[in-house]
Amino acid sequence: MGSSPDFDSLNDQELAELVEELAKHEMDISYRRRVLHGEIDVARAELVYRRHKWHEGGDEAGGTGVREPRPPNPQLGAGGVSLPVTEASGDRPAGPQPPLTPDN
Repeated sequence: MGSSPDFDSLNDQELAELVEELAKHEMDISYRRRVLHGEIDVARAELVYRRHKWHEGGDEAGGTGVREPRPPNPQLGAGGVSLPVTEASGDRPAGPQPPLTPDN
C-alpha cells in the first residue's frame, strides 16, 4: 500500500475495487490498533496491581516482602489476555467490529 495509483488509468469497476480494498485495509489496521490499546491497558493495570500489592506487603510496609500471585480473572484466558479472534485477519468476521470489552 505505497503510493496511490494513477486514478485516470482505472475504470469505474477497478476504482470501486480499490476503494473497497483500501477501506478493508484501514479497518484491519484500526482493529489491530484497538487490540493493542486493550493489551496496553491490561499490562498497565497489572503493573498498578503489582505496585499496589508490593507496597501492601513489601518490606517498607513492615510485611514479609513475599507477594502472592494475582488471582486469575475468570473473563481472561490462561495467558491473561483473551482476544475475540486470532491474529489472522481472515479469522474474524467482516464488517465493523464491536468495541473491545472485558467479556469479548
